[in-house]
Amino acid sequence: MTKIMEQLNNNYKIYNGHQNPPLFKMIPLDHWLVDELHVMLRITDCLWNLMLNELKEQDFFDDLIRNIIINEMGRIKVKFQFWKDKGSQNWNYTSLMGEIKSRY
Repeated sequence: MTKIMEQLNNNYKIYNGHQNPPLFKMIPLDHWLVDELHVMLRITDCLWNLMLNELKEQDFFDDLIRNIIINEMGRIKVKFQFWKDKGSQNWNYTSLMGEIKSRY
């Protein structure tokens, strides 16, 4: 790791991706452990949203695709559904957060 805590403490925006100052300024960066589970869960969330957005952009987000997704979620025992907001054309879907994620 090439980041230096003193530089982060002085100006956290010096490194790309930092949006807030460090929470624990006194802990050296080489003493941090990466929480792999939560990193992977966040990556999964981003990939899931990207996939759904790609389906929408490519105009593949139709009843057939939605049913395939719902059936596959049912197969792995995840309660999941799509619905359209009243008065708009926007589709919403069940969040894969909390209790649903913690089972796997």
